[in-house]
Amino acid sequence: MSPTLEPLSFPPSLEAGRFQEFGREVKGIHPRDILMDPESFRTVEDALYRHGILLFRGVTLTPEEQYDIVKAFDTSAEQYGHGNDHEKATKTVLHSYLNTIPRVPQVQVIGHGIVRDHEGLEEVKLKHGHHKTFHRTQIPLEDEEKFGATRFFRWHMDAALYNFDPPKVTALYGIRVPQGPEQVVWYGDGSGDELAVPLGTTAFVSGKTMFDILPDEWKSFAVRAKARYAPHPFEWIRNAKAVSTGFGIVSEGLETPFTELSPWEEQKRKTYPFLWKNPVTGNLHFQVHPMTITDIFVDPLPSHITERKGKYPEGGHIADLKEIRAILHEMQRPGIAPNPLPFTIAMPLVLLSAGSNAHGQLGHSSNEDSSNFLACTFDGVPNGSLPIGTTRILDLATGANHTVALLERVKEDQPEKTYTEIWGCGDGRAGQLGARYKDAVSQPDASSSIFRRLDLPLKEEGLEGHQCKMVAAGWETTYFVYSPPHRDDALQQHSDVLLSIGSNEWGDLGIGGVISAKSHIKRSTVKARPVFKELNRVRFDAVLVDGTTLSSSGGLRVQSIAASQHHVVAQLRSVTTGRGWLVGWGAGRHGQISPLSSSASPSDIPSRAAAIVDSPQLIAKENVDDPYLSCSVGSQHSVFLKSSGMLDRLGSNRKGQLDLFSLDGQEVKAIGCTWNGTFTVTPVEGKAGVSVFATGSNTHGQLGCGVAADDPAPGVSPKRSRPSFPDSLKEALLTKLACGSEHVLTLWNGSSRPE
Repeated sequence: MSPTLEPLSFPPSLEAGRFQEFGREVKGIHPRDILMDPESFRTVEDALYRHGILLFRGVTLTPEEQYDIVKAFDTSAEQYGHGNDHEKATKTVLHSYLNTIPRVPQVQVIGHGIVRDHEGLEEVKLKHGHHKTFHRTQIPLEDEEKFGATRFFRWHMDAALYNFDPPKVTALYGIRVPQGPEQVVWYGDGSGDELAVPLGTTAFVSGKTMFDILPDEWKSFAVRAKARYAPHPFEWIRNAKAVSTGFGIVSEGLETPFTELSPWEEQKRKTYPFLWKNPVTGNLHFQVHPMTITDIFVDPLPSHITERKGKYPEGGHIADLKEIRAILHEMQRPGIAPNPLPFTIAMPLVLLSAGSNAHGQLGHSSNEDSSNFLACTFDGVPNGSLPIGTTRILDLATGANHTVALLERVKEDQPEKTYTEIWGCGDGRAGQLGARYKDAVSQPDASSSIFRRLDLPLKEEGLEGHQCKMVAAGWETTYFVYSPPHRDDALQQHSDVLLSIGSNEWGDLGIGGVISAKSHIKRSTVKARPVFKELNRVRFDAVLVDGTTLSSSGGLRVQSIAASQHHVVAQLRSVTTGRGWLVGWGAGRHGQISPLSSSASPSDIPSRAAAIVDSPQLIAKENVDDPYLSCSVGSQHSVFLKSSGMLDRLGSNRKGQLDLFSLDGQEVKAIGCTWNGTFTVTPVEGKAGVSVFATGSNTHGQLGCGVAADDPAPGVSPKRSRPSFPDSLKEALLTKLACGSEHVLTLWNGSSRPE
């Protein structure tokens, strides 16, 4: 029977949503039977490297079978990790905790209490490690009894680190598991960290996570570093004391001098890289024993890297134990936090994502689709956290397979001053996330599935000191709006700057240069073919308004920008006069960015809609008594909301997406567009609530009317409906409407029950 894999059930102490790929339960096959079926073994072996831990529940194993299973994964495993005769090494800190099965010395018995007549052992007294025998400080007995407080005893990796190489896998076979109330681990290092654990638990740390959450400078150090361990390392530390987390040694000179150790040979000492590469996933895993290390050897940065920054850029040999332990504490301590991917109290913001993820656009550190909303990963930051100093997420935008986040941050030494940063993840092959991002993710072992700070060449555009205030994304194109450094009177004529990067197949960049026989854009002057750059400036000086150029209106502010697959609409306002305009560019065959007849002079309106509008053209000039509030765009249509609550609309109506006449003059408060649908929010007369009207495509039930397009109910038009919401939301306030390609989300406040 072929094995099947199922996700593990996690204890409450673990944020299960963040560990979707961790651990699997194997069903349908006994572990010994995988040895007889090469195909089943390959399935299980692949699963082990992908998921880190595998559980076979309710099976019975002999010691021989347990050893055979381990050896199948690691044919070089001829002995227990510390050697089959480790019991002779009575001077080590391990001596009193390990007991060998006589006929299978590769298998040890661990636990607590007296065990009789077990696998050839007539009687053995097992001893469970307690932190009081090894830690420099201890938890008072009254706290252990009152609160069930405990500590991690000693973190390890089942490796001798002298003479023998570490085994590739470890097999734990639970015979009798302690029962009783949970304990709580007190980290005791001033962090306030605690972790509820079952009795007799074995805690595991993810080396992959430990590496992933490192800042870039420590990642660079890790890939260049090697650790050398002491001879007879567990004898070397027998008199030393551990730190309160059990993840390091207190540096007080209590290590046994090499000259007083049992006989040893220099050639049997072990030196290993800080990292190992997963042969299945390609991920890098951090694996260094912080207690038994004596030296760190660091290679210099490669010669082609001219900027010699970071940790030990020229390499070196670190032999001072205090320095070594301080380095490892900084690198490893975040990885043993109660949740190494934390929502931190100091930073309550968190970015979650779910859905399609073929190019890593969810920012989950993987390219697997996700049906759950999971915390995003930012380069150099613990998963679930935003970069240090982030105060707000100002804007988010998603394209076909890329995501852009605009963050507001403060400097540690100047908390009163804020600045903005742009981060992105996902597909960057079309340049939609910049040339430096494209180069970075093309490097070996680099990933496009984490958010990286986008380093745009602003200096080349003369935009030093400008701050990004909004972002938007088309299919493979991204847009950034930058504001001048100041807004004083001397700079009133300075305009916002709209920049574009990425694909220009449909004139998406808005800078001209797309040749199309169907293009009928009327311009003030004949434009030269533009020079494409990494960062392109979208200019409005050729937009005609009543026969004159928009540039004659003085400084311009970009009030909003909306991008769909291949067309863009921007709302502009004059700094000096306050007048406003809507402009658009990109794909236009369906009239989605054509001038509104009531807003343009006859000479400014093309004879028919252009298939491609490769630079901004006027859509509408604003009525000063009824200005535009917002705009939303679908695949082939555009909708504009005025302050009066009235709507303007353009483009295709083949799916009924512009069929909004059923509103009967109602005042619209908010709008949103799916690819082929439109949603409006209107107040309910005499009530505090609101009403939502939806029209257009319902192929996936996105109109929310309770039926699919191909299964209409009596009296229900699948193209026009009022979505149905739970009764408990009748008096609630709709605070946000968000439309995707073929899905819609609503955020409510004030419900009597959580819906």
